Amino acid sequence: MLVRRISLRAKLALIICCISFFSIVVSSLAFFFSVKKINEDIVYNNLESLQLAVEDNISSSLSAIDKTAKNIILGSNVRQFLREGANLAEMDESGKVLLRQSIEREISNQMLFNSILEEGLIESVNFYLDEHNIAFFSRNGSLDLKDSPSVRQVYRTIQQKSSANPQIFSSTLNDPFLHFAYRISSLDQSSRSVYLIITINREGLLAKCQSITDYENSVVYLADQKGTVILSNQQENEGAPLPDGIDGNYTQGKITHLDFDGTKHLYFSQWLNDKDFFLAVMMPEELFVRSLYEAMRDYLFLSVVVSLIIMALIVLLSLRMTAFTHDFTEGLQKFGKGDLTVKLPPYRDADLNHISNTFNQMTERINFLVEDGYKKQLLIQQMDIEFLQSQMNPHFLFNTLFTISTRAKMSGDDLLFEMVQALTRLLQASLHTKNDIKITVAQELEYINAYLYIQKVRYGSKLEYAVSTGSPEILTLLIPRLCIQPLVENAVVHGIEPLSATGHIDIAMELKEDALRITVTDNGVGFDPAEAPDGSAPPSHSNHIALQNLQERIRLIYGGAYGVTIDSAPGRGCRAVVILPVDKGGNHGLSSSDRR
Repeated sequence: MLVRRISLRAKLALIICCISFFSIVVSSLAFFFSVKKINEDIVYNNLESLQLAVEDNISSSLSAIDKTAKNIILGSNVRQFLREGANLAEMDESGKVLLRQSIEREISNQMLFNSILEEGLIESVNFYLDEHNIAFFSRNGSLDLKDSPSVRQVYRTIQQKSSANPQIFSSTLNDPFLHFAYRISSLDQSSRSVYLIITINREGLLAKCQSITDYENSVVYLADQKGTVILSNQQENEGAPLPDGIDGNYTQGKITHLDFDGTKHLYFSQWLNDKDFFLAVMMPEELFVRSLYEAMRDYLFLSVVVSLIIMALIVLLSLRMTAFTHDFTEGLQKFGKGDLTVKLPPYRDADLNHISNTFNQMTERINFLVEDGYKKQLLIQQMDIEFLQSQMNPHFLFNTLFTISTRAKMSGDDLLFEMVQALTRLLQASLHTKNDIKITVAQELEYINAYLYIQKVRYGSKLEYAVSTGSPEILTLLIPRLCIQPLVENAVVHGIEPLSATGHIDIAMELKEDALRITVTDNGVGFDPAEAPDGSAPPSHSNHIALQNLQERIRLIYGGAYGVTIDSAPGRGCRAVVILPVDKGGNHGLSSSDRR
């Protein structure tokens, strides 16, 4: 029931809006997922860039530390001491001091243009000639790290190991430094060794991973070849083995998905410095999903706003486009209620404007036909009234005329007899019935001849007339009753009667261009057609009314294409032309069946 109550305009607008809304939703979703894919690619590309940057930073820093250690070991004083195999126990104190100072100068020289020193990575260098003779260098000149307890512990630990490979000692809660320890054997094949311990600022090295560690709950592991964690942003992991799931999980630097402790992570790992170190990074996947949707949130908001604006514009546009249906249905409703003058407005669209013009032409035509039919009905009613009025005592009139004509005949007065007969025919023409609105041309000529006979008797030789009917077919055609007689009467009364000379009246009929053409011509005094209201009647009041009625009768019966035209001028007579359709008894105009 609700659907039936919705107007056509509302249905069209609703359909347009639904189609547009569906299109907007589909296109928005497609664009959303496209943008999401692009953002995901951007995120992963950024993550790969971070990964490469971290790998490069850590690798270059570790390489720089190792290079610094090698440069110190290859220093001339250190090499000479190791080559000569000098016994510190046999050296006096000044010799030991000179040796320490020379090595310290070499270390200082090595640090002059050292990048990692400038970055603040190297805190100090302890070069153990033996347990008591230590060459020392500090970045800030402080002696706090010279043979400090943590450095001494590293020294004792590495003494007990025979490996020549560098050892890295992770920080503890009491010692926030990393220690890179090197065992250097003497070159004289003796068992004597010296020890180089480079203390690294843990936070400085960890800062190389800051682009990763800034992400919440992200974890960085830097482990040695044995899988022992030497550096992590979670300090409690340092010194411990790599966690299960990470140890041995080598991705060759590719970003993969890892489920660790029940949480999904983005994970990548890589061997550094010829597999001396193992770097592993875990980042919660939720961070990137959240950041992705945060990035998409503004787009979603903008998309919703734009979609609402577009939908509002579509609604307005659809209402404007369907305004025609509202105007059309409203016009039909008014037309159905009897308002035949209703009009539709013009439209810019050619098709809609054509429909509007067609509707307007239809209403104009129907209105014209209704008014025309109404006028015809009035004419019929008027003729009926005239008919009723003319029925008063017709038998008395005809009986009286019959008595006069009989006495005239008996008295031998043939002229009077003929005049009475002619008058009787004229009265019969005026006392017509309801069903003979149209008569044949032959019948109309009988009435005209009766009228002209009477006028001939009156005017004598002053009046001459002639009638030409052309083909016999014309006599059988139907014409409105008394449509020629008023023209003949006008010629006699207003043309011939004021004339001093003999008057001539010619009545001619012909078929021309599918129409019956009746011409009444006289050589009377004439008149100025400009004095007639419509150029179709002379200015005499009584005759003007008769000819005006004739004009209206013809046009009501046959339409505006037919009627009477008069051509006249003062002093040159008058020429009246009646144009009628060729009516053989078909459906030409008004008939007796038209009356209600």
